[in-house]
Amino acid sequence: MEVSLGALEAFYKEHDPSKLDNVDEIYEKYPAYKLVAILKKKYGKAPEFTKKNSRKQAPKAEAGGKADAGGDKPVDIRKMDMDDLKAEVYRREMASHEKEEELVLKKNERRREKLGLTSGSADGTSSAAPLRVAILGGGPAGMTAAIYSSRAGLKPVVIAPATGGQLMGKGVGVENYPGIMEANGGDIIKLMKSQAAKFQATFEHEMVASVDLSKRPFVIKTNTSALTAHALIFSTGADSRWLGAPGEDMYRGGGVSSCATCDGFLWREKHCAVIGGGDTAMEDALVLARTSSHVTLIHRRDSFRASHVLQQAVLGNAKITVLWNTTVGEFKGGDCSSEATCMLSHLALHTTDDPTNTSELAVDAAFVAIGHIPNTGLFTGQLDMTDTGYLQTRADSTHCSVDGVFASGDVADWVYRQAVTSAGSGSQAALDAERWLSEQMIGAADEEEAEEACHPEDYEGWTMKKIRAELTSMGLDPKAECRGCMEKGEFIAVLCKHLSGGR
Repeated sequence: MEVSLGALEAFYKEHDPSKLDNVDEIYEKYPAYKLVAILKKKYGKAPEFTKKNSRKQAPKAEAGGKADAGGDKPVDIRKMDMDDLKAEVYRREMASHEKEEELVLKKNERRREKLGLTSGSADGTSSAAPLRVAILGGGPAGMTAAIYSSRAGLKPVVIAPATGGQLMGKGVGVENYPGIMEANGGDIIKLMKSQAAKFQATFEHEMVASVDLSKRPFVIKTNTSALTAHALIFSTGADSRWLGAPGEDMYRGGGVSSCATCDGFLWREKHCAVIGGGDTAMEDALVLARTSSHVTLIHRRDSFRASHVLQQAVLGNAKITVLWNTTVGEFKGGDCSSEATCMLSHLALHTTDDPTNTSELAVDAAFVAIGHIPNTGLFTGQLDMTDTGYLQTRADSTHCSVDGVFASGDVADWVYRQAVTSAGSGSQAALDAERWLSEQMIGAADEEEAEEACHPEDYEGWTMKKIRAELTSMGLDPKAECRGCMEKGEFIAVLCKHLSGGR
C-alpha cells in the first residue's frame, strides 16, 4: 500500500492537529503498512491509502503461495518485492497477535464468570467459593507470582488495573532484564501476563477498594466485585517520590528518571544530574559516575543525610560535583509536540538562602532520588510495617505478620527495587503460599475439580503451524498424537483433549 504526504496531513488536520509540525518526520519514519496499522490502532481510523496495482493477490494458489494468518485467499509471494514481503509478514504477525489476545480475553471472561467475580452478597462479600490465592498487583512481582502459583495448580486471581505497575509506565526501553536485550516495559508485562493466563490465572482488572485480614478467608473488595481467598500475595509496589516541579512530568522518559540503575546506561558519556541527599541519591551518583562524563549532585541542604561511607565516596569522586543549598525550580528542554524533540536539556536552579539567585545547568538527564512511597495504605493497622511504610516480612521468607499473607516486590523491598529482583521475590511468595496452603490442608478437596473446558471455536483462527507448535510446547508429538488426521478440526480436537486433561 501507499500513503501520500497530503493524505497524512489531511488525516492529522482532522484527528490530531498537534502532529502537523512533524508530519514530514512521521511520513519518513514509517513504511505505509506500519503507519496505517499504528494510526488505526490509536485513532480508530487511518489516512487514505492506495494498494499497489502490481501487488494484487493471486486468485488461485500458485507455487510459493501461502494462505495468510486470517485464512484469506492465498497470495503469491514470488511476485512481491522486499517491502511487500515485510508488509505481509508484519500484517500476519499483527493478525496472529490480535487473535491470541482475543482468545486470552475470552478465556479470562469465562474464568471470571465461573468464579462469580461479578456477584456479591448483601454485605459486600463474595457468595462464590473462596479462592486458594489472590494476588494484588500487576507488575513483575505479581505476574511472576501468578505464573508460579498457576503452574502449581492454585488457579490464582490477579487483581490489578490493566495499566498498573511501574514497568508498564516506563518511558524508555528496558535493557537490564535477563534474556531480553531491549523491550518496552509494557511489552514485558504483557508477555508475563500471557504466560500466567496460559496456566489458568484469572485477571480482575480493577482497583482494590479494601482488604479485610481479620476474617478467614480474607475478604477483598473492588469497585465492581468482591471475593474471598485463603492466601494473599501483596505485590502493590512503591511509587517514586517526585519534586512536582514544572516540566518534570513532561520530560519523563526523555531525560527525567527516578532509577539510575535502570536508565543510567542510556546516557553514558553524557552530563547527568542527581537530585537528593540520602543513601539513594549517593548510590545513584556513584553508579552514574562510572558511565557518565560528569555528575552534578543537587541537594537542598548544606549536609547530606546519607551514611558516612557513601558521603565520603561521593565527595572523593572527581567526576561528581555537589551543589549545596540548591533546588530545581523547573525542568527545561525541547518541544514536546514531537516525541523525537521532547528531551531534557536544562535545569532551572534556585539557591535556598536567596530564592532570587537563579541559574541554569545544562544536562542530558536528571535522576530524582528523593525516596519512594510504598503502596501499603490498604493494609495500615492490619500488618506490621517499617517506619517508612514498607511491609515487614519474617526472616528468610515472604511471610507477613498475618498467617496466609505474603509480600513480594517493591512493597517490601526498600533496597534494590529492580524489575528482576521483584520477579524473583514474586516466585518466592508463590512458593511460600503454596507450601502454607499445603500445610493448612486448604484446597485439597478441590483437586478433583474438573479442568477448564476447551472450546474448539477458540482455535479455529489458528494456523496449523501454530496448533502443531502448541502441541509440541506441551511435550507432545503432533504426528503421534493425531495419526491419520487430515482436517484442522481433528488437530484442534486433540489439542482440546490435552488442554482439558483428557488422555
